Amino acid sequence: MSRILSSIKFHKNQSTVMAMEWARTDTPYGAAPVSSGSPVVDNFFVRILSGSSTYFKPLGAVTAHDLEAAKAVLNLFDVVLILEQLNESIVQLAAVLGWTTFLGASAASTPHRVYKIYGARTRFTASQIRELRELNVYDRALYDHARLRSGELSARARSGQFAA
Repeated sequence: MSRILSSIKFHKNQSTVMAMEWARTDTPYGAAPVSSGSPVVDNFFVRILSGSSTYFKPLGAVTAHDLEAAKAVLNLFDVVLILEQLNESIVQLAAVLGWTTFLGASAASTPHRVYKIYGARTRFTASQIRELRELNVYDRALYDHARLRSGELSARARSGQFAA
């Protein structure tokens, strides 16, 4: 849900009304395939990581097989950062890429900033949230996998095992 809300906030011409239309009706993505249409609200990250054949599937057509393909791609990453766990996972950047300073702060002390999304155009009802959560079951599973992968990579980085 956070990613969908963030997208609506970033793309000022979008709204929760549009997002729900995209979630209920297979909607073409037009000239902006990564910022409009059904793929944006239907397992977006699984679609992105699984490739174009998955990305351009119709609404509701993403499968468990696509999820497994996305997990396999994510497992190839040397660094996986989770915004909500940035303070814990930023150690990966230092260990893998040699980055030790982030916006003028050390890797150990860099706080992450969380912004709140305001405005009527970015408010979903409880039933809309349930609907989107059900539609995005594979993205939620991929997020859980990414959190585990990030934890593994962070532990390796802290222990000096830099190879992913």
